[in-house]
Amino acid sequence: SSSSLRSSSSSSLRSSSSSSLRSSSSSSLRSSSSSSLRSSSSSSLWRSSSSLLLHSGNVNFPAGVKSSGYYDCSVYDCVSTAYLNQEILDNGWYGEILDARDNQVYMVVIIGDQTWMAQNLNYVTANSMCYEDDTSNCDIYGRLYTWADALGKSETECGRGYSCPDLEGVQGVCPSGWHVPSNADWNELWTSVGGVDSASPLLKSLSGWYSASYTGSDVYGFAVLPGSGYNGSSFYSSILKEGVFWTSSEKNSIYGDYKTFNDDLNVYEKSDVAGKDGAFSIRCVYGAGTLPSSSSSL
Repeated sequence: SSSSLRSSSSSSLRSSSSSSLRSSSSSSLRSSSSSSLRSSSSSSLWRSSSSLLLHSGNVNFPAGVKSSGYYDCSVYDCVSTAYLNQEILDNGWYGEILDARDNQVYMVVIIGDQTWMAQNLNYVTANSMCYEDDTSNCDIYGRLYTWADALGKSETECGRGYSCPDLEGVQGVCPSGWHVPSNADWNELWTSVGGVDSASPLLKSLSGWYSASYTGSDVYGFAVLPGSGYNGSSFYSSILKEGVFWTSSEKNSIYGDYKTFNDDLNVYEKSDVAGKDGAFSIRCVYGAGTLPSSSSSL
């Protein structure tokens, strides 16, 4: 895995001044021109899906989730919808949530009995970063978080070398009422879409990947994007080819569990390649999480 070393300027990009990450170009990504992302094949696949809780085109979102278009993007900081399933978007089958911490608005989608964010989290924390320290990558892929940071802990509490086995299902870096998904949450998603062995193309976005062999059908509107990651000392070279997501589940004091989407049918469920000091994307799942007192140990 070839990787490029992080520049010394990366610390400044992760400072508190980075709270305003949306570039002016992101507004164009929210334009109506994104309708070109819709494919005819996704239409038939979407209509054949029975996993979403749809009833005559209406979706019963849980408390706190608003209907699509509820928040005015001239007032709030709406995350780009350019890479979402535009058919689902046009039919109002996405919901919206507001992260009151920074006024960012995210689309969410119901799959089976779960409600997931349909976009990667982009909330700024002390140890989060943009791929290659380029803020335009955060506008598209969201931020990358270390395992401890994603779970709302410091590196000296739950980072590499420290065990924190009791954090599954915690709110962590997610908005209030949401939590960082555990392995059990991801397993429920796999069940809803027919199993992990065929989940990858069904959950990946219709565009934004390296080539057609990587692109998904996005049947469920989950819209996985290839935001790559950071291995603890340098960025992976897999931008456009891999989307990697932390779970709140821990393997041991060195590794946390994560999920990797690439050009294969199955999703790789890894824990022993990149350590907790690596940085990956976060998708939040609905349900209030808790953050227990740390009982970290070396």
